[in-house]
Amino acid sequence: MKIALAGTGNVAKRNYIPCLAAQEDVELGYYNRTSAKAEAVAAEFGGEVFDSLDALAAWDPDSIFVLTRETDRRDLLSALLDLNPRRLFCEKPLVAQNGQEDVREDDFAAARDLLQRAKAQGCETAMIFNYRFFDQPLKAKELIASSTTSPALSSSLPRSRAHRSAARKWPPATSPPETPPAP
Repeated sequence: MKIALAGTGNVAKRNYIPCLAAQEDVELGYYNRTSAKAEAVAAEFGGEVFDSLDALAAWDPDSIFVLTRETDRRDLLSALLDLNPRRLFCEKPLVAQNGQEDVREDDFAAARDLLQRAKAQGCETAMIFNYRFFDQPLKAKELIASSTTSPALSSSLPRSRAHRSAARKWPPATSPPETPPAP
């Protein structure tokens, strides 16, 4: 199986490439706008480096993993769709021109348009939302499942490293009473 990676930054290098490179039946191909990054990854993990998206697509990969910054993803996906890939695997959010902390209505519209375009040309798409596997959401799911009170209607998860560190210490040492106090 041939897997192409468009984007070889930290997310790709730490989370995807080591796992993919460990698979015996996977050949890896890399494209990065900074070719030195793609060359460094290929030297460490093996695989072939391509100097353009056209060359990457001409390699005829089974799937292309789009692992760029969310601010760059829309244009890259559009360019890839021009090359008729079979499958695209994307990080989340699909489109966030102003960063993932500021996803706007036009980002949703652009993402929808890209997905409709992919569907119309027979390109399969997938997107991972890996936050659901982090410790805090898993702990929240566990707490909700074991709770005897009414289910949570909303939640707010910390965004900064300091807040995530504090959230790892949840639940606090003193637990709330089993039954809520009478009104």
